[in-house]
Amino acid sequence: MEQTAAQALSTVGLPVTGWGRSPKDLEGLRTEHGKPGLSAALSAAEILVLLMADTPQTKNLLNAENLDWLPKGVVLINPGRSPLIDDTALLAALATGQIGHATLDVFRTEPCP
Repeated sequence: MEQTAAQALSTVGLPVTGWGRSPKDLEGLRTEHGKPGLSAALSAAEILVLLMADTPQTKNLLNAENLDWLPKGVVLINPGRSPLIDDTALLAALATGQIGHATLDVFRTEPCP
């Protein structure tokens, strides 16, 4: 699903960078991997779309340190799993304007308190 979404966005002319824990070669798409690649991908993002699986390795992947790598005012869209984002770090990043807008489809606790 992630690859399909990335290729669809690329097809309409949007610059797309994919990231994974291990290297991937996706035709027509820039890809990054590992912690250095995560830093590179996040620091270049204007809109961050999270479509990653909920695994022990992705839990709180976006934490206070990683959210600081994003350009100030970035838009975050998470139609995927909520445990990818550290809720406290996200709220702090929204309060400071580090993240300009966040749209979340799923929350760590459902229903949302």
